[in-house]
Amino acid sequence: MCVYVCSYVCVSIYVCVCVCVCVCICTQWRRDADIERQKYEQLIDKYHTEYQQLQDKLPALVQSAVLELKDEVSALQERLREREEEVTRVREEVSERLGRLVREQQEQVEQLQHKLQEHQQEAHRDVQQLSKENSALHEENCLLQETVRRECEERAELTAALSLAREQLLGVRQTAANSSIPHSSASSSLPSLSAGHSRDAVTGGRSTASWHGNPRQLLPALPRLTTERPAPPTGTRHHISTLKGRKDKHSC
Repeated sequence: MCVYVCSYVCVSIYVCVCVCVCVCICTQWRRDADIERQKYEQLIDKYHTEYQQLQDKLPALVQSAVLELKDEVSALQERLREREEEVTRVREEVSERLGRLVREQQEQVEQLQHKLQEHQQEAHRDVQQLSKENSALHEENCLLQETVRRECEERAELTAALSLAREQLLGVRQTAANSSIPHSSASSSLPSLSAGHSRDAVTGGRSTASWHGNPRQLLPALPRLTTERPAPPTGTRHHISTLKGRKDKHSC
């Protein structure tokens, strides 16, 4: 009986101890759960407070960001306007320089064309002048050739006349020599006769056979050589002087 009672008491004590332990454990868990719940509530309150603060700060932040963006946009627009003004100024300067260069080039081209036209006109005048001078020189050359031809003809005629006079003089001398044999009285006058024949051969105007009583044989008159040459025209001399002066000028 006592054993049963002791067993019952032990079981009761064990149950009590277990209950106490369970109660303690549950209390500890509850306490830990309350602590965790409080922590979570604090975190939730903190996050809610921060969220409210962010909600309160958001319009100000948005407004500040908008103002900053507006300032940046204004600054960018100002820089863009300055760049556009600079580009416009550069374009105007380039256009002005190009226009000035084009005008200068046109003026230079006009001057060169004017000089070229003047040189062409001067060259044309020179060509005409040279053509006239060439014509004048050609005429003078023809005139000189004609003069030389006439002098050659006159020289040939004079040579032929001199040859004929020599032949006639020889014939007269032979005739005089032959006639001196029968006419002994004419021997004293033979030297003077030869001298007379020489003078008549040079002048060509006297008869040598008349001294011997032979009027049939007469010496022909020798042609006179024209010593005066035809002078070139005055215009030709002027052209020659002009041409020489121009050559001297070009050589200088």
